[in-house]
Amino acid sequence: MARYRIKRKGDSFLRDGLILLGIMAVIGLILVMVFNMTGSSIGEGAKAAREEAYKKAFGNNELTPYEDSELNDMVKKYTSGKDTEITDAAVMKDSNGNVAGYAFIAGSKGYSGEVTVSVGITLEGKIAGIDIVSMNETAGLGAECTEPEFKKQFEGLSDEVVINKEGQENENGIDALSGATVTTEAVTQAVNACLELYGSIDIAGVKQES
Repeated sequence: MARYRIKRKGDSFLRDGLILLGIMAVIGLILVMVFNMTGSSIGEGAKAAREEAYKKAFGNNELTPYEDSELNDMVKKYTSGKDTEITDAAVMKDSNGNVAGYAFIAGSKGYSGEVTVSVGITLEGKIAGIDIVSMNETAGLGAECTEPEFKKQFEGLSDEVVINKEGQENENGIDALSGATVTTEAVTQAVNACLELYGSIDIAGVKQES
């Protein structure tokens, strides 16, 4: 005589639940793997972008940026109080391993958002150069901050940079972009923040340890 097993609803629910848990576990594992792969790529891409910004500030692709734990701590602790923030910094070394200067990345509030600037400073405390990493300023006005003529004004300056008033020229001054005073101020504040932080590097002993 054939025997028939009575199928209970509880058995079906349990089986379906276990299947669902298995599917969720597999999906979770796949998501973790994808995150680890893409996260690593994004991290490497961001690092490469920073290094490129440092080199552009110095105008020298032969220099190599190195991270320094003490310098990074100084960046984290630094505050300017002027809608300006230094986010990254590196020690720049030549092919022989000698320190050539320091590079910084700072952002300041512009007319249409944050203007991010990379700044290179030599061991003599002079600005080697600057570059605009990112900005969203008005075309034909604030966007002119990316032009070489504007950026070149900062080269060689060592003290706090000021914006020349009409009819006046300062030894440590730069001319504002026509119709874009806010953008000019944003770039200048970012540069001055980097100069200020650089001024404390000797005290912290980073130069000697690098």
